[in-house]
Amino acid sequence: MQIKQRVVNHVLALRIDGRLEAATLHQLKAVLADDTQSTHFVFDMAHTSFIDSMGLSSLVSALKLARSRGGELILVNPSDEVRTILELTAMDKVFATASNVQSAMEMAGKHDDRTAP
Repeated sequence: MQIKQRVVNHVLALRIDGRLEAATLHQLKAVLADDTQSTHFVFDMAHTSFIDSMGLSSLVSALKLARSRGGELILVNPSDEVRTILELTAMDKVFATASNVQSAMEMAGKHDDRTAP
């Protein structure tokens, strides 16, 4: 798995490429542990080829972390494989989604009191 990251206005945006599974979770956990300032997380999952139960659990943990900071986790354009797992587990009802990263960043900005004038 490869993770590309950037932070813009308290939003941590990650592009997660490859398999999000038990064997690769340490990478995602390390990125989240290193980021102590972001309130919102945007995970671009268009190129996430697989997710297992541990990967799904890591998404729930990231959502809880974002909410504990007053933010939200937004999944961007999950791949067909990821979308199927989200639907089968009814987690598609739990996570906010966006069709592209820009929309997700705008959604996050609207919910962040620190970006208000």
